[in-house]
Amino acid sequence: MTNDEVGLQMDDSDPNASVSIDPNKVAITPRIDIISDHVKIRSKFLELVESAEKEISIVFPTQASFQREEIIGVNDALDRSARERRVHVRLLTPVDDYIKNKISVRGWKLSSEPPIRKNEEDSSYSVMVREIDVGSSGAKITFVIVDGSKSLIMELKDNSKLQFEKAIGFATYSNSKPTVSSYQTFFEKLWHESELRESEMLARQELASSLAREEKAMRQAKLLQDIIAHDIVNYNQIIKLHIELLGDLPSSEDGGELKTGLRTMMSAVDGSTSLLERVRKLGKILTDKGMKLSSKSIPDSIGSSFSLIAKANPSKKIRNELSSPGGLIQVSADDFLDEIFTNLYSNSVRYTDSDEVNLATTVEDAGEFWLIRVSDQGRGIPDEAKYRVFERYSGSARGNGLGMSIVHALVVERYGGKIKVRDRLEGDYTKGTSVEVWLPKAAAGS
Repeated sequence: MTNDEVGLQMDDSDPNASVSIDPNKVAITPRIDIISDHVKIRSKFLELVESAEKEISIVFPTQASFQREEIIGVNDALDRSARERRVHVRLLTPVDDYIKNKISVRGWKLSSEPPIRKNEEDSSYSVMVREIDVGSSGAKITFVIVDGSKSLIMELKDNSKLQFEKAIGFATYSNSKPTVSSYQTFFEKLWHESELRESEMLARQELASSLAREEKAMRQAKLLQDIIAHDIVNYNQIIKLHIELLGDLPSSEDGGELKTGLRTMMSAVDGSTSLLERVRKLGKILTDKGMKLSSKSIPDSIGSSFSLIAKANPSKKIRNELSSPGGLIQVSADDFLDEIFTNLYSNSVRYTDSDEVNLATTVEDAGEFWLIRVSDQGRGIPDEAKYRVFERYSGSARGNGLGMSIVHALVVERYGGKIKVRDRLEGDYTKGTSVEVWLPKAAAGS
């Protein structure tokens, strides 16, 4: 006899008549079975999952529960039910790194993350996983509901055991509609609570992100305001002072001092204009939200940047010794890439007192990054000042030190790279500076 009783029809007029089953009069006898045999519990668990036609709702109360079902093949059965029979599977489980990895490998969908499809055949199957806290299911029980008509409730006796037979106590199988419905209602309550927790978490993350963006925008606005307020005032004071001096000159005075004063004012105007251009450039870098990164050549960028600085300083003899591996050296960047090397070379020239400026640029393969090192033989940077190099101002540099802020904004904030300042000769800052820049490699075919 099977577990479920069925309605039978027999023709009493013919003793040899065969037994026939009327599908319209099939009746399933409600039953609740207590199962203590661990082998039978395991078999019933797998049988239920494999028999599902439309829907499976399942709860693993602990991370170890997920691992046990992984070991005995329940998760494989869930995968087959979803992929081969298009059964809609919903799973509630606590999540750790092990479980996240298994979910990812199987191509299941964890919360709001898109599923990872293994191939085109799998594109329509659905295994939905939501995270619950350990113990959210009340008592420590694993339960599965199949097609809203059958349930298996398994008592968790010892969660420390990964062997199914040692961890599970008694189990209760039921096809009683009131019993199954009560567990289905409980499952829906847990599922809904998980959705609410996720929505709350996403809302908190978005709020924190919004506040961080607002704070960053305020800092950036204050930065640009301070730069302009300080440096433009300084340039204007220089111009005003020399105008006053020129106004005090006797009319018969020769034009030497006049020419000197005019040159000083022109220099101040040029400096003011240059500052505004740097501020404009930094403002664009900091606020540009629609950036699109693509593959850019490091050797090309280094070459054009060095050429620009050499032409801008005709009174200095500038040499750059370039060392790089062969082949394509491409990074994920945009048209601002040249600004990194232009500012690094400009600083090296500015802080080398000699008319001869000796630079060395090396490019090295650093795994996911290209490491570019720009070294000079200038004044160097004392150890106590190195940490301030990328601050918006540093001491008397003020707006003139804005170049390294641009470098940092590009390398770290825009391109997702890293930057570090070292002594050219370790331990002796007076021998010059090395700036190391790590830029992410461009993806193949980008």
